[in-house]
Amino acid sequence: MILGAPRHSLGGYREYSVPADLREIADAIWCYSRPAGAPPIPGGGHRVLPDTNVSVCFWSRRDAGGCVSDPQVIFMGPAPSVHFFDPLPGVHLEAIRLKPEWSRDLFGMDPGEHRDVRNALQGSTALRDALSRTRGSGDAIDVLLNELRSRHAAARIERGTVIAHDALEHLRATDAAIGTLPRLVRVSERQMRRSIHATTGLSAKRAQRIIRINRAVVAADRVARPDWATIALDAGFYDQSHMIDEMRELTGLTPSALCAERRMQQS
Repeated sequence: MILGAPRHSLGGYREYSVPADLREIADAIWCYSRPAGAPPIPGGGHRVLPDTNVSVCFWSRRDAGGCVSDPQVIFMGPAPSVHFFDPLPGVHLEAIRLKPEWSRDLFGMDPGEHRDVRNALQGSTALRDALSRTRGSGDAIDVLLNELRSRHAAARIERGTVIAHDALEHLRATDAAIGTLPRLVRVSERQMRRSIHATTGLSAKRAQRIIRINRAVVAADRVARPDWATIALDAGFYDQSHMIDEMRELTGLTPSALCAERRMQQS
């Protein structure tokens, strides 16, 4: 796959759009690399924001010719809490970020059992071997995308997955009030909340809060001088004060302090 220009980047992290046929189940393609001999990451590591999504990731080292060593295929669960990422120089990651509600049906991994942790992906030996033969990120992403297509075609999709997906798509796209979601997806409130928690390991409210702060942070990353009041409203907060309180609670920093930290790590 020719990755082209990323839609979002920060330091060694680069994020790309997924092909159209996988957008229902996947949120993004992402890669991370830290060259050998790289200086320490400012601030003691990347502050990784809370995230509702999960990732299937190829974690390895590549030499100058692209040859792989120390290959691992890992499942990164949802991260309700902020954590810090400080990989050793020479590490390369290529990943598909999935909407969490699909991970049980497609990969047999329950997000609720993998919150804030990284574990080996079940039954991934053949996938790891195929990824180990790649010579660059584009090739590795192709392998991961084809694996996702194959699993999606063969999967038996549970009713709870469909309910959770329909409800969460409204939160992702419009930040709909949670109380309106049962009517939109035509199920009872109890059934909707139970389906979201069962398939993501998160409550509907927690998922909404995490989605909002990520929407605001990405918007701030893309402009030289963030207009915080506008960003707050566009992201779904009641006002700027609401955003500041939520950001401080979920990330440990105010929006302006978080923005400054991320820009310090941009290089």
